Amino acid sequence: MPAVPFRRVRRRADQPGALRQISTRAAECARRGARRAGARTAPADAVHPAAGELEGRPVSGKGRLRYENRHLADTDIDLNLAGNLAKLKGAYGRAGDRLGWDIDAPALARLNLGLAGRLTSRGSVSGDPAAPQIEATLAASGLRLPGDIAAES
Repeated sequence: MPAVPFRRVRRRADQPGALRQISTRAAECARRGARRAGARTAPADAVHPAAGELEGRPVSGKGRLRYENRHLADTDIDLNLAGNLAKLKGAYGRAGDRLGWDIDAPALARLNLGLAGRLTSRGSVSGDPAAPQIEATLAASGLRLPGDIAAES
């Protein structure tokens, strides 16, 4: 299988809010990672507890992850984005790995990313990245995505 290039995704949204308890360790890891060409590694302690608000609603998150040599390992992330909850736990990229998620996003419009509606999903991905095994449930209500895409389930 040909290598898939690593791409950085940037998304900017002007939204009122504030974030407290920014980790200097996480910021330094991000700066070092951005300067390194070739190595795509984030230490396991790169994500630290943070809290704040978005549109007057609480925002918090904590967790850890490590990505090294096309392997996502030791992942345990828990986010609350203005009442939209997301959890990611496990590993992916090697035999025996399983990466699970649990998403309960009742108010996607609060994220100010051009989304609307409600989305819930639980599942996991395992197996060889060339032929991943995905087990998932997904439910949507009034879902609207950028580009006039809509879905109901």
